[in-house]
Amino acid sequence: MNLSAGVLGGALLFWGWQSGLLMVGALLALAIEGRRWVGTRWTILPEHFGRISDLSAVLFLAMAVYAYATSDPSRAFLKLSIWQPVVFAPLVVAQAYSVEGRIHLSALFVFLRRSDHDWSKLSIDLAAGFFVLCLLAAGAANVRTPAFYAAVVTLTGAALWGRRPAGASGVAWAALFVSAAALGWAGQLGLNQLQAALERRAAEFVFGVSRPEADANRTTTALGHIGELQQSDDIVVRLTTEGAPPPLLRVAVYNRFAGLRWEARHSPMIAIGRYGPGWDLAPPRRGARRATLSTSMPGGTGLLPLPPGAFRIENLSAALVGRSRLGALRADDVPPVVVYDAHYTASRAADGAPDADDLFLPNWHGASFKKLAHELKLEPRKPSETIGRVRVFFGRGFAYSTYREARDPKADPLEEFVFKTRTGHCEHFATSTVLLLRAAGVPARYVTGFSVQEFSRLENAWVARGRHAHAWALAWTGKKWLEVDTTPAGWEDVEASGASAFRPMLDGLAWFSFRVSRWWWGPEGERGPLAWAAVALLFAFLVWRLLRGATAPAVAAKLKGRGAGPVRGADSEWYGVERTLAARGLGRQDWETNAAWVDRVTKAGGVDAALLRAAAALHARYRFDPEGLDAESRERLRKAALSLISQQAPSTSQGIAGSR
Repeated sequence: MNLSAGVLGGALLFWGWQSGLLMVGALLALAIEGRRWVGTRWTILPEHFGRISDLSAVLFLAMAVYAYATSDPSRAFLKLSIWQPVVFAPLVVAQAYSVEGRIHLSALFVFLRRSDHDWSKLSIDLAAGFFVLCLLAAGAANVRTPAFYAAVVTLTGAALWGRRPAGASGVAWAALFVSAAALGWAGQLGLNQLQAALERRAAEFVFGVSRPEADANRTTTALGHIGELQQSDDIVVRLTTEGAPPPLLRVAVYNRFAGLRWEARHSPMIAIGRYGPGWDLAPPRRGARRATLSTSMPGGTGLLPLPPGAFRIENLSAALVGRSRLGALRADDVPPVVVYDAHYTASRAADGAPDADDLFLPNWHGASFKKLAHELKLEPRKPSETIGRVRVFFGRGFAYSTYREARDPKADPLEEFVFKTRTGHCEHFATSTVLLLRAAGVPARYVTGFSVQEFSRLENAWVARGRHAHAWALAWTGKKWLEVDTTPAGWEDVEASGASAFRPMLDGLAWFSFRVSRWWWGPEGERGPLAWAAVALLFAFLVWRLLRGATAPAVAAKLKGRGAGPVRGADSEWYGVERTLAARGLGRQDWETNAAWVDRVTKAGGVDAALLRAAAALHARYRFDPEGLDAESRERLRKAALSLISQQAPSTSQGIAGSR
C-alpha cells in the first residue's frame, strides 16, 4: 500500500472519534495496520475482489435505503456519508492482505469483468482514496471546529510526508505545507456554508421539500390561503397509554399576533436539569397518568408533543432539554426517532402566568373584536362565564372547511371569517377565539399541536397524522389556564375524507419503518445481545465465504482445473533480485508490496532506480496479468533482473535459479 505505516489507522481512529463510532474505527484500524505483524498473504484473484466489491455495493444500498427511510433527505445524505468507511473497508482489508497489494479495476466496475478492454487489466491501490474517504466521512459528522481542521491537516501532512520529492528540504516542505494549511482555513469556512446550501437544494430537487419543523418562536398561519389546504396523511406521532388518551397534544404556545403570524414574545428556551431518568417540568401531582409517545426528529432537534398538564418526561435520549416560559419543550442532540414517557394531570400549573402580551390586540383588529365582545356582553370579571359565551358564539352558525374561495383581496381574512363567511379551518377558529377573549379582557394564548382521535389496530397505539395538526386557545380563568377548542365537532371527518385508498398499505410500510428505526435508535436494551450476535455471525459467514478458496493451494487447484498449469511467474528472475538485495540488508518485509519495497530500496541508493522499477513492472505483469508476457518482454525481464544482480553481486550472477 502506498501510504506510510500508521497513516490509514490514524485516519480511521479520527473518523471513529468524530462520528461517535470509535470502537468501529479502532477495529478497522487494527485490521488494516495488522498486516505489518501478520506475515501471511493470500493470492486473491480478480473474481474474489469482485465478490468483495459486490458485498460493499450491497452494504451501500442497504444503508442508503435505511437512511432515506428514517431521515429527511439532507440528514440522510450526511448519515450515509458518515458510514462510507465501513462500506469500503472490506475492499481495503482484502487489498492489504493480498499478495499483489493492489486491486484490479474489473473488481470495481462490473462492465469491465467480461471485457477485453485494456482497462480491465489495470490495477490500482485503494489506500490513498480510502484515506481521503475517511477524512470526508469524519467531516460529515463533525461541527467543523478548529481542532477538527488541525487534525485533518496533521493527518494529511503525515500522508504526504512520505511522498515528498526526493532531495527536497524537509524544513522548506513543512513550511510550505503549513502556509497552505493556513490559507485553507479561511477558504474552508465558506466552502462549509456552500456545501450545506447545495445539499439542501439537491435534496429538495430529488425528494421534494420535507415537512418543516415546528418553531417555538413563531408560526405562520394559513388564514389567507385561497383554495384547498393540503394536509399530509403520514403518521407524525404515536401514543400508547392506559385508558383513554389525552384528546390534545401540545407542541408550541404563542402570545403575540402579527398579521398572519403568531409569535412567542419574552419566552426564551431555558435548559432544565436532568433528575434521574428524566426531566421535571413542574412539581409532581396526584392522580398522574403516563403516556408513551414517539415521533421523528430527523434534524437531531425539535419540539416535543406533550399532553396538556405534563409535569415530567422520562427515558428520552437527549443531550439537552429546554423549556420556554409559555410551555414549549425542545430536545437537542436526539436520534431521528425519539421515544419518551410523559407524566401528566389536568393541572395547568406548568404554564407561565399571564402578562400584558396575553391581552395584546393588534390595531387593525382591536375595534371590531371589542365591538363584538360588547355585543356578546363579555365581561373580564367573569372569565369562566365569558369563556362559555365564546364557545356558544362559535358553536352557532360556524362551519369547518379546508377550502376558501377567492374574495375581495383587500378584505382581512380573519374579519371576513368572523363577520361574513363564518367558514374556516382550525387556525381561523383558534385565532378568532384568542382575540375575542382578549377583547373581553380575558388573557388568552394561541396553541398548536395535534388532535388524538385515531386508534391503529396494526400498531396497537393511537396515532396522529399530519392532517390531525390542530390549533386552539388557552384562556386564563383567574386561577389556571383552560384549553378552549372552538373548532366545530366533526372537523376530523372533513379532513379524513381526502385520505388515499392506498393508505392501509402505506401505513403498513410506515409501521415497519418505524419499528426498524426504533430498534436501531432506541435504547441498547431493545436491540439485545442476540441481535448483535446475529449481525456478527452474518458478517463472519460473509468473510469466510469471500475468502474461501483464496489460499495458495486452493488457487493453484483452481488454475489447474482451468488448464493453467503451474502458478504463473514462479520462474521469474526477479526473485533472485530480491535475494541479492536482502543480502545487503534491504530485504522486502512481509507486509510490503513490491511497489512500496522498490520505493524504499531506491531511496537507500546504490541501485539503478530506473532499471529496478522497469524489472518490477515486468515481473508484476508476468506474475499477475492473465495475458502474461510475450517473448520479447520476457527476455527484457530476464536481462534486467540479471543486470541488477550483477551490479550488486557479480560473483553470483551465474548461479541464480531460473537464469538462462
